[in-house]
Amino acid sequence: MKKELCNKIKTGKWALVSAIKINKAVFFFWIILSVSVAVLPALAVCFYQRIISALSMFIDAGGEGIAAVVPYIVFLGLVLVLNGLSGRINGDFLYMLMYDYYHLGLQEMLMDSVQRYDMKKIFDKEVRDEYKAIMRRAGSLTDFMSASCRLISEFVSIFSLLLVAFHISPVIAGIAALYIIVVIFISIRFAEKARLDFMQTREIERRIDYYQSVVTTPGVAKEMRIYNTKSEVIDNWEKEYEKLNRLDYKRAFWLETISFISGIIFYLYMSVVVLISILSIANGNLGVDAFVTLYILGQNISNGIKTVSYNIQEVDRGLFSLERQRKFIMAAPKEQDEGIAGSAGEEGAIGEENVVFEADNVSFSYDGRQEILHDVSFQIKKGETIALVGENGSGKSTLVKLLLDLYQPTGGSLYFYGVPYSEYSPQAIQSRIGMFFQNFCLFHASLRENVGFGDVKNIENRKMILEAIDKGGCRKLLNRLNDDMELWLKRDVKPDGVMLSGGEQQKIAIARSHMSNRPIVIFDEPASALDPLAEMEQFETIKSKVEGSTAVLISHRVGFARMADRIFVLDQGRLVEVGTHDELLKKNGKYAQFFNMQAEWYQKISE
Repeated sequence: MKKELCNKIKTGKWALVSAIKINKAVFFFWIILSVSVAVLPALAVCFYQRIISALSMFIDAGGEGIAAVVPYIVFLGLVLVLNGLSGRINGDFLYMLMYDYYHLGLQEMLMDSVQRYDMKKIFDKEVRDEYKAIMRRAGSLTDFMSASCRLISEFVSIFSLLLVAFHISPVIAGIAALYIIVVIFISIRFAEKARLDFMQTREIERRIDYYQSVVTTPGVAKEMRIYNTKSEVIDNWEKEYEKLNRLDYKRAFWLETISFISGIIFYLYMSVVVLISILSIANGNLGVDAFVTLYILGQNISNGIKTVSYNIQEVDRGLFSLERQRKFIMAAPKEQDEGIAGSAGEEGAIGEENVVFEADNVSFSYDGRQEILHDVSFQIKKGETIALVGENGSGKSTLVKLLLDLYQPTGGSLYFYGVPYSEYSPQAIQSRIGMFFQNFCLFHASLRENVGFGDVKNIENRKMILEAIDKGGCRKLLNRLNDDMELWLKRDVKPDGVMLSGGEQQKIAIARSHMSNRPIVIFDEPASALDPLAEMEQFETIKSKVEGSTAVLISHRVGFARMADRIFVLDQGRLVEVGTHDELLKKNGKYAQFFNMQAEWYQKISE
């Protein structure tokens, strides 16, 4: 219990700091405004008392002195109007205004933090599932902040009403305070129970989302039709919904129970107030105006307590999600400056060494058990073109991810321009490499943006983008699009988007890697969607465009390798051969075996 309370306090402080960081003007404006309007109910009650007192005197005086009542009536009307407006403003309007800032602000914080996780962590299923879950509840900061504002406002309002009650009758004020404490205690206890139910609800909703989505997931939908499993999927979906309905019923039951108990406590409280007031009037200690005022006070306090009870649930609900979001964001690595860290020197020192990449007995495992790379050692010099070849699964793409500092070796050391990778920020390395991934991604955006993302600061530079398009071999595609670089690619977002062949998509991704003329380029299977002749044409184009750069070209087809300065041959995660095309053919080893087998296959096709 104590630990849970400490977590709530810690999360609440973090939420307040985050809200102020996102937009402090909205936070302070609404806190000040909420507190300012919170005293209006107490002010209205005071005017009620003055008016009733003045009317009593007017009646006692035989109808004289009515003019003295009019100002109080006018002021009461103004206060009631302002109080009514404040209720509207402090409700849905407050939530909507905060939603625009805090919902988007928290989403931005979550997206920023997930970018700082290393790739190995991101591919962990638990991390991805947690990110999806907390992103769905990005409105939790809005829930917490708006409910907190309303809660503070209601507490100020209730406190001011208690002061008025204390001025009239300290005994009744004490009874009212006891009533408030009891109802708040019940609300807090229910909030803790509702939190447990909410945790179960989120798990059930995740399973419901899965069953609802599989019917439109191409691979799963195909299997469902072939094996006729739709009844099983629907049955599982219905079972989860039944669990969700039971939890909703349970929550509704507890809400009604609390409302019923609070109502009984209220009527008991009002009964005591009325009884004490009547006795006080009989003894001459209390006037009729004070009695009516206390009755109105009781109604106002009851309404305030209902709002407090509701907002306690909302605050706790927001804290539940915010606690998970805080832990996720705090667990993300801190953002590093681009450049060399530690004592290795200034950023300008990068590029002075002749050796660009050096691996010293590098090993790597994704899961900590099965090694993908085993004791790999090599050097790649400035200006060299390296062909990295091997069968599928030999570790080529994994090695590239290590060179890009997307993963860290589990054994051995990597050096970039003679400096250990550990002394660089990842951005310092990645910003100097133009990269084409085998499993590349085209964004739901225009052709210009898809190419320009290779160098975001020049995404509006059409001249540079055109040069990259030429280097990537996309000029024919651009001509097909009537030279309109603003046409949207793909149709997932825009129904009128341009659909592309596999080869055209590859060329756009290659063009992206040519943005900004980075000194190092890596191409991982840049022609896998092309036929062998088109592949050779693609590699010849790449070779001519990267002249003078340090380049690593990867393919499971080895015909292109003769154009490289050196060839690295990977086999089952080991670097087994290094040399030129002619040297490796004379050696008659693994490379010669690959080359001769593929040459024989092409010969058969030709015949």
